[in-house]
Amino acid sequence: MPSPTFSELPYALRQVAKAAFRTSDSPEKLLTSLSRIHNHVQRISPPQRGKLLAALYPVIHAHLDPSFIPNTETTAESSFRQRTLCAIAAIQLLDAMCEEEPTNLTGLDVVDLWPRLWAWIEFMHNHDYFPQPPKHSSLAEIKVDRFTTMSSYIAIFEGPKDTPDVWAFVLCVWKNFIEFWEGRSSDNLAAASSAYDHKSLRAIFYVSKFVLYCAPQGSLANLIDAAGGDDPVVHLFVRCITLLYTLYKSCPHQVRTFSLLTLGTFMCAVFQKGKPILSPTKLLAAGIVPLLTQIALTLCTSQYAPVVHRDHVASATFLYLSAFYVSYASEEAAAAGVKAGLLQASLLCGAAFPGTSSAIPILYNRLRQLTSEYHVMRALKKALPEVQALVSAGKVGASRHLDLWYGFVRLANERLEVLVDFRSRLRNTRSCANFHCNELISEKEQLHRCGGCRVYYYCSKACQKASWGRQMHRSACSHVERASDGVDKPGNRFRLAVYLHEYRIRKPDLFLKKLAHIHRKKNTDLCVVLDFGPDDVLRHAHVAETGSWGFVLGKHHYGERSATGRHEMHILQFELPHGKTDTKPVLFRCNTSAQLDGLVDIAGRIPAGVDVANLKDRCPALYQEVMELAAMEVVDIYG
Repeated sequence: MPSPTFSELPYALRQVAKAAFRTSDSPEKLLTSLSRIHNHVQRISPPQRGKLLAALYPVIHAHLDPSFIPNTETTAESSFRQRTLCAIAAIQLLDAMCEEEPTNLTGLDVVDLWPRLWAWIEFMHNHDYFPQPPKHSSLAEIKVDRFTTMSSYIAIFEGPKDTPDVWAFVLCVWKNFIEFWEGRSSDNLAAASSAYDHKSLRAIFYVSKFVLYCAPQGSLANLIDAAGGDDPVVHLFVRCITLLYTLYKSCPHQVRTFSLLTLGTFMCAVFQKGKPILSPTKLLAAGIVPLLTQIALTLCTSQYAPVVHRDHVASATFLYLSAFYVSYASEEAAAAGVKAGLLQASLLCGAAFPGTSSAIPILYNRLRQLTSEYHVMRALKKALPEVQALVSAGKVGASRHLDLWYGFVRLANERLEVLVDFRSRLRNTRSCANFHCNELISEKEQLHRCGGCRVYYYCSKACQKASWGRQMHRSACSHVERASDGVDKPGNRFRLAVYLHEYRIRKPDLFLKKLAHIHRKKNTDLCVVLDFGPDDVLRHAHVAETGSWGFVLGKHHYGERSATGRHEMHILQFELPHGKTDTKPVLFRCNTSAQLDGLVDIAGRIPAGVDVANLKDRCPALYQEVMELAAMEVVDIYG
């Protein structure tokens, strides 16, 4: 900065300002000049004070030069103290300048000044060095609370300007304050706020709100550009929410209210119209779901803030949790939320906060859908008994969602039975992929896996050769590899086990329908169509001719389409959003051909004039035979 003339100042003060600007003088002389400036400024009335302070800005800028920060090992104690007091004097002049209306600070002044100011903040904080001013001086003792609060005024000055330098500055300020307070333990946070009152933490609230200004204005793109990508911004968002949550838990009442209100505003800015502005995938990877779950759980189990504020934040939290679970959350992310206490939070918040009434039903519906996911069910196996104990003990009060909860629990308990069976038997066993082999169930270690698709297993080289040739695995191998999407992983195997469980429940009814088809058509040219709802519960099942579903069955690499011996082709239909459906052909393998052969035999023995629909009343012995066939096992599914 060129040497200023200070022509706007009165003559006497002009000479003092020039002396204060000569930073090469001794710290003792500089401190004397700065004290005289400070005394003079205090005597000036507000209308003239703003212009005076603006003219003194070069002095402020010069004394905040980071190169003047004393070296704690080589600087003499007296010089160390005087140099620090010079910086404090400059900071207090800047503080007074920020409080003037208008401040006369430009955006470029702020960008240029911040690194200097923050260097002194860190120096004083890290060394816990806040020296007392000289006696008879008008300089007030400065503490870190006033220091950071004053610097936050600079940080929020006039909102962002659309220049790269300013956006880089915004990012720097935000990161500085998060790191500043993250470095303190919960005990230190509580002690700091008790000692300095709630104003000591206003800086993080102000800076957070400053960053929030970016979102509604569509300016986050500028912030992301300044960060060199959205990864740093995503992590800062999550760290800031974590810090505000920590402050809410750790600090006295006034700070808790400040942090809670800021947290609510912050989340509303991150999520516009129920959708995250930043990358949902990266927010999930940064741990947003368990974090939001912990916040919700704390809100309903604490009395740290007025209920109206907690209701506002709880409703926002569940709105965003439901958005993540419905649209973005992977199986692993959903399981992380369950482990963090999502079920407890949903029941307790449902009872305590009316604002959550619209989001929690959406969340329960999505959780029903996730009960066919392996990792989610593993998390539910541990979480469900704990939550049911809360309900039995009457600790959830009059939750508005208990009916939904009981429906979810019934389904979850059914799927837990499937999980137990899967983990004890199905996970480590496979059937030989030669569809005409009698080795239906074997330990996986005893089988040989196809080296091409790495999905199908065989009990011998002869079976692999038969599958490769006559059953056309040669042409299907690469397709299976591309389409399997990790079909041999526990998660995908468990999902197939869920479909098999749903099929077993409907087997008696389905066998009667198969019998009716064979009796009417005199052939086994049939397939079974299973219609699943969004929660993978079997809603409806019927028997159809294979010709009417040839376009779907043709996607399966198994050559035979009709029901033969041990093999039955099935169509799985899944309900998707917006009235759409997804179809998938699968082969159910039985442990014996007696099921289909038995139905053919029974169909030939039904008396003339007897309809299968009346078989139970007209021919109870034949009906009982059908039920016995339905009780036989289906051992594996091949997609």
